[in-house]
Amino acid sequence: MGDNTYREYLHQVADSVHSIIVRKFGIPSLSDRDAENDLKKPKLSQEHCSNDLRNSLVSNPSHAIPIEDANAISLMDFKKKYFNTHTPCLLKNASKNWEAYRKWSDVNYLLEKAAYRAVPVEIGQYYTSEDWSQKIMPFHQYVKEYVMEGNTQIGYLAQHPLFEQIHSLRKDIQEPIYCMLGELGEMSGVNAWYGPKGTISPLHTDPCDNILVQLVGHKFVRIYHPDETPHLYKRQSGILQANTSEIDNLHLLQFEEEERKILNEKFPLISKATHYWDCTLCEGDMLFIPKLYWHYVQSLSISFSISYWFV
Repeated sequence: MGDNTYREYLHQVADSVHSIIVRKFGIPSLSDRDAENDLKKPKLSQEHCSNDLRNSLVSNPSHAIPIEDANAISLMDFKKKYFNTHTPCLLKNASKNWEAYRKWSDVNYLLEKAAYRAVPVEIGQYYTSEDWSQKIMPFHQYVKEYVMEGNTQIGYLAQHPLFEQIHSLRKDIQEPIYCMLGELGEMSGVNAWYGPKGTISPLHTDPCDNILVQLVGHKFVRIYHPDETPHLYKRQSGILQANTSEIDNLHLLQFEEEERKILNEKFPLISKATHYWDCTLCEGDMLFIPKLYWHYVQSLSISFSISYWFV
């Protein structure tokens, strides 16, 4: 108890110090232009997430993920229909009452809360790449160099417990009610995923049930049932062998037909993996991914997501 109180106090001090620095030095500009004009970025409108967008990347309607309106399905109905049957489900309108949903598409707000805080950034197309690396940098530098400027090299603030570090952002989020359905009713991990268009989490599994919350931008997700494991080229060696496929990029977007053809020639068994679901995650959505289900995630725009692992 004492350790938790002390840790909470340190986080409060860190947030207070950061606020003082912002008041004294201001929010760093994201370019060489006037900082105030530079930070007037348009918000991504929730209106853009039409049914056409949701369905545009679904290759076969029979593989479209079940979609429920979070305001129309009860917790017990969700438990019976999806959680108990280990069936992935997209819950639209699930986080539209969060402060994060309303505020985080404004990069100026994020910088006000986190500009000078140091964050770990993954450098490289995928975490499975040979040239993958990590480096620590101020949040404002990460936003400037990798999120806003279209750096040819991908930088991803991925799977980071940002809200343990920055409590002023934690105040903007909530624990999804669905996380109480776990056997223990406890959280196993809460991680931030913030990055530019084109970030990819290669096909992998997680050891816990997951609620993935989309707060800014859009992502494409494919989920495979565990019974497709023999067709998904699970790695047989290395530190990633337990949960990651040899296939880095599934090349599922519409303009990637040629790359997909080459992929199928290299990994012919993938064509036999037919027990899957596709979806486009939009702002305000939550996605239920059952534990040990394979999933591949690709950002379609600047994106901010949170994963809630629960047991």
